[in-house]
Amino acid sequence: MSNAAGRHDLDLSRGKRPWTAALEARETLKQCPSDAAALTLLAHAHLDRGDDSEALRLARQAVYSDPDCVAAYRLLAEIHEQRGQAAEVVQVHRAWATAAFRTQQS
Repeated sequence: MSNAAGRHDLDLSRGKRPWTAALEARETLKQCPSDAAALTLLAHAHLDRGDDSEALRLARQAVYSDPDCVAAYRLLAEIHEQRGQAAEVVQVHRAWATAAFRTQQS
């Protein structure tokens, strides 16, 4: 389902299995390759399967596509935390705070 900004709302909380939702995210990305919600959802699915490298790549792509995507920042921080990369976790939180401040100023 698209929202007013043209992005698709993909949500695991709607009772879908993670990989079913990930397949929907892939379909969304065929139509809109920069959809941050779909990229983040697919990143979560990869992380759930233990592929943190692909999850990291997709989460970074989501943040690049939408610097205000809170879920993507959360996921980036989670991946870095799981990897024991404390400096990267701090860096992600700083970027997230900067994005939030920028959003408040506009």
